[in-house]
Order: sequence, then structure tokens, then C-alpha cells
Amino acid sequence: MEREKLEKKLHEIYEILKIKYKNEKEIGVLSGLSGISLFFFYYSKVFNSNKSLLTGINILESCESIINKENFKNTFCSGLGGFGWVLEHLSSEGFLEPDNCLPVEVEDYLYDIMMFEMSKGNYDFLHGSLGYAFYFLKRRKNPENSNNDRDRYNLILFEFISLLEKSATIIDENNIKWDSIILSRNNKTKEVYNLGLSHGVPSIIRFLTKLCEIEEFEMTSKKLLQKTVNYLIQFKNDSNNKISLYPHWIDNGKNEPIKGGRLAWCYGDLGIGVSLWYASKVLNDSGLKKESLNILEHSSKRRDYTETYVKDAGVCHGSFGNAIIFQRMFKETGSPIFKKATKFWINDGLSRSDYKNGYAGFMQINNEGNTYTDLSLLEGISGIGLSIMIYLTKSNDKWDECLLIS
Repeated sequence: MEREKLEKKLHEIYEILKIKYKNEKEIGVLSGLSGISLFFFYYSKVFNSNKSLLTGINILESCESIINKENFKNTFCSGLGGFGWVLEHLSSEGFLEPDNCLPVEVEDYLYDIMMFEMSKGNYDFLHGSLGYAFYFLKRRKNPENSNNDRDRYNLILFEFISLLEKSATIIDENNIKWDSIILSRNNKTKEVYNLGLSHGVPSIIRFLTKLCEIEEFEMTSKKLLQKTVNYLIQFKNDSNNKISLYPHWIDNGKNEPIKGGRLAWCYGDLGIGVSLWYASKVLNDSGLKKESLNILEHSSKRRDYTETYVKDAGVCHGSFGNAIIFQRMFKETGSPIFKKATKFWINDGLSRSDYKNGYAGFMQINNEGNTYTDLSLLEGISGIGLSIMIYLTKSNDKWDECLLIS
């Protein structure tokens, strides 16, 4: 019965996306057309649908048309960096031929943007330099690279790491941190040390762990990784009445008051737990591994709204984002705790598809309580659909790498 409901919902999402995607103007992976295309490619795989495959290809061609008109954003989230990542991912998964990639002159343009953002201290994953570096890292790992290509990407990544290290605030020989600018509730900018996976220190940790997988970068990356982890873990809340274990950010060296932050991908314990899990594997640190599992197991027990603050179903800060994190951790560990949590959040997300004016019944809810429809991977129905597919197939598909989960 559960499978029938989920498959029915997938087909509803498919029917809406194949019409509505034409209204989308951005090209990025998380908030744009290329991310929507991932739904169609994976739908074609799950249901053996040539029509869906062709739609995915058509969407990518629409992205190219937007680029040719020079009417696009640059970022990983909404723009060219994310589009490039999607091409690499689809090629690595066999959906596209290996030569479907960004041309060198476009990569040179992304390199210049990446360096400009680093010069401003903007390391943000979604909207800053880290997103561009993440694309170059994906490109570096392409097995079709020539030696010259590999050397070129190595130089780009070494330069980025050097600038990333220089931009850090050194606390002592064992601790480093990076500052961020956020918009406070009174609409004023505020300088903090961000602990969200979407914009903060955990995203740097995930990037460094991935760099460690490449022999040339292992030594340099591990040193930075260890110092970054050391900084992060000191802010755990060990009080007996804890709901959230970590704050969303550190303000002037002090913890943000923990009042029970939303259980979500973007901010909070789930993103921190995942980033520390992968760091523990790279650093071969059993203590850190135990700590990461404690964080995630604690998070799995948060079910009531008064402890989760989950309002909608989307990936960024909703039910299906929680589901795919627990699903990934079940694949990593085999723990029944994470399997049960996955099932809970899948069903919770499905229960939120009862809006008459929603896309397949889904609406997103903003901080002011207003509802809106969304197609994107990050907040909308394409991300919900991808989450359902990875749950139904029990596959090890790694499209969630664009969220730093795999």
C-alpha cells in the first residue's frame, strides 16, 4: 500500500513537471532547470521511460539556450556552476556521453568568479566560491580526464585550498574557523560563524573530506579538516533538556541560544552529524565516529512538531530532506534506527500533500507562514520526487551528492 501511494505521487509529480518546467528561468542544480532534469533522468531509469529521458535532455538543451542568451546566474545553487555539476553527474552515471561537459572557456569564466568570491571572503556553498570549487572537484574526478586536464584541475583546487586556508581565522594551532554574513531578523547583516551545512563550516568539512579521497590533496586537506572539526565539536550542548545539540551559528564566540532549532538539511544537527560522519572515516577517528552517530541517533528520536519544527515536505527544511539523510545513513551503517527514521519521514512528507492548489498536493511554507508552489530540487517537487525514488529503489544513486549528503 505504501509503495502504491508513493508511486502514484511520483506519477503526479512527473505530469506536473513536464508542463511547468518550461516556466523556469534559472539553470542551477538546487534551484533551477538542471536540478529538475535529474528527476526526469532518474524517473526514466526507475520506470524505463524513454519519454522521461527525452524530457531530461530537452531541459538540458533549454539550459544551454539560456546560457547562449547570456541570461543566467553563476552560482552552484541557481546557475552555471550547478549546471556544470549536473552534466558531470549525469555523465558519470551513464545518462550522458562523457564528452557532455562545459567547454574550457566557460570553466575559465567559473574560475574567475570563484576567485572573485574568495577575494570577498564568500565561501558559501550555495551562492559563493565553495560551490564553484565543488564543480571543479567533480570535474577532477572524471575518469575520462587526460593527464593535462587532471593537472589543470589540480592547480585550480590547490589554489582554492590555499586561499580558503588564508581566509580562515586561526584560533590556535589546533583550531580554525570561517566567518559568514547572515541576515538577522531585523533585516540587518550580521557576522557570525555559520554551522549550517548549506552555508557554513560543515560544508567546508564535507568539501575537505572529498578532497582527501584524491592522493595529491590528502595531506593538506587532512590538516585543515582536523582543525575545522576541532572547532566545530566544542559547541555541543550537553544540557539535560537538549532538543538541538548544536546551535545554528556562533555569534562573537558565543553559542546562539538553543531553543530547539528546526530538524532539517540546511541548518542544525543533521547536517553537522553527516559532515562529522564522513570526516571520521577520512580521519580514521573512532571517537568522532561515535560522536556523529550520537548526533544522528538523537535526531532520529525527534518526531513531534514541538521538537522538529518541520512545516513542509521539501528537501531544504522539510520532511523529505530529513528522509534522504536518514536513508543515506542507513546505507552507510545498516542501523535499524536510521531505517525507521527514514520510513517515518517519508510517510510524514507524503501526509503533507493535501493542498488543493499545490503541485501534486505539495506547498512550501516560508517563515511568515505563507504557502507557495515550487518545482526545484531544493525546495520543490522535483527534490521530493527524487527522494521518493531513492527510497523506493533502495539504490545507491548519488544525486544527493549535490546536497553534500553522499
